[in-house]
Amino acid sequence: MKRNRKQFLRKMAAVIFAAIICLGGISPALAAGSPIMGTEGNPADAAVTKVLRMPAGVTTPGAGFTFTFAKKNVDGSTAAGDLAAMPAIANKTVSFTSADEGITAGGVKLVAKETSNLFAGVVWPHAGIFIYTVTETADTYTIADPTKEQMTYSGASYDIAVYVEEGAGGLFVSAIAAVITVKDASNEGGDVGDKVDPTPRGLPEVEGDYSKMIFTNTYLKNNGGENPTDSVLDLSKTVTGSFGNKTKYFLFDVTVSNPSTIMDTGKTYRAYVLDENDTVVTDTNNADITDIKTDPVHGAYIEFTTNEAKAIHLKHGQRLAFIDLPVGAKYSVTESAAVGYSPSYTITADGSGIAAAAGNENENLGFADEYVRENENSISFTNTCREVTPTGVSIDNLPYIVIVLLGTLAFIGLTVFKLRKYKKNGTDKAEK
Repeated sequence: MKRNRKQFLRKMAAVIFAAIICLGGISPALAAGSPIMGTEGNPADAAVTKVLRMPAGVTTPGAGFTFTFAKKNVDGSTAAGDLAAMPAIANKTVSFTSADEGITAGGVKLVAKETSNLFAGVVWPHAGIFIYTVTETADTYTIADPTKEQMTYSGASYDIAVYVEEGAGGLFVSAIAAVITVKDASNEGGDVGDKVDPTPRGLPEVEGDYSKMIFTNTYLKNNGGENPTDSVLDLSKTVTGSFGNKTKYFLFDVTVSNPSTIMDTGKTYRAYVLDENDTVVTDTNNADITDIKTDPVHGAYIEFTTNEAKAIHLKHGQRLAFIDLPVGAKYSVTESAAVGYSPSYTITADGSGIAAAAGNENENLGFADEYVRENENSISFTNTCREVTPTGVSIDNLPYIVIVLLGTLAFIGLTVFKLRKYKKNGTDKAEK
């Protein structure tokens, strides 16, 4: 009896051990995330979501992005023969065009699209659990001029497990699960080890309604160039009025800020001071600025750090020309009050006038948080000097002065008349 009991316990232990081994072989697949269930009549499917992230106001580039599927293991095995038997998953591509408007909020534009079903048409060799690693191919978008465009690729990676069952009509995908193995560069979508839902929604244009197996690329655009005359944004100064001093420097507080897609708080930008002949000038009365630097080709420029205000001096005919601000960057400008001058400004963005304002004499005037657009961007500040009469007499007081003068003349005339009359009367009396 004892022998039989021992044999039974040994067999049970063997069964439990075998079960643990089997579960251990399956655990990598189960770790890939909570499966999305399917049926033989409606098999589970999955898709990849491509998100293109860019500053507000940027036209979506015509770009295609490709995703690859590397064999990782089948039923927990990485043996060469087993991997070779795994079906190859064809590359998937998502393409964008300039017509894709996406969703814009908080200074950021997001355009999202899904791939087709990843496993449509795949012929599975047997039932089991097939795991693939999904990545994006880098540098598929051709950039003609790196000084004007930049594409940062996702770098994300996912493991996706495909559960294949034997049904009444043959093999079918009964479940799909996915887990993050490399975090997306945009810091969106979760952390390494997080489970994600790869189910295609078919409505990526609706915020949040798409597969959560997401690859996010960030696109930046700059329409400037290395030459100061190829500027992205110009701040110009004009003085008007007959007595306007065109050698006088006017003070501006200028701040530029990164687009919302750039998190680098130390990012810097270049601005040159140009005269009416498009020549870089150094006599800018800006000696108090510590961030004046020099490039060997064009000369002195002022370095702006994002979100830091600078006091800039400009005189008539000069302009501050930014050459490397990306589309979506923000700028704020305030001109300090100048005695005897009335300020005004006009803002042009994307080639059209979008704002204008006029201030009172001897008062500050400015604005905050305008965006750099793709086409012409400029701010034109004009200071009008008050008119002065050469005699020094204010035209406003002239009517009162004339009245006083007329009154004085009338009084003098009356006095002279009375004196003459008095003298004449005295002379007549003496003769009599």
